Amino acid sequence: MCAPRPAADHHPATAEARPVYYRQRPVAVQAVRFEPGNGAQVAAWCGGEFRRGDGKGSRFMIDIRTAAGTVTAYPGDWIIRGLAGEFYPCRDPVFEHLRGAPR
Repeated sequence: MCAPRPAADHHPATAEARPVYYRQRPVAVQAVRFEPGNGAQVAAWCGGEFRRGDGKGSRFMIDIRTAAGTVTAYPGDWIIRGLAGEFYPCRDPVFEHLRGAPR
């Protein structure tokens, strides 16, 4: 999706296996929050399958096909459309931390 920019002290020729800090580039993406009342519309937008729960927790969910397989979004999750047009869910606390308020 995006190429990380290495920190100033990163030396690619070094064979050490140590963590290196990377910064995420600021990128605008489209996103919508999945709520119980908008599940069918969100599923239609992202090409997912809106379904009722299996009685083991959430009453509604959306199955979204991704390059990594099918992932399930639950009410409160954000559905994000990435730069290449791909869709994926993101839990609310993570989304709020990374994205903040809409512009």
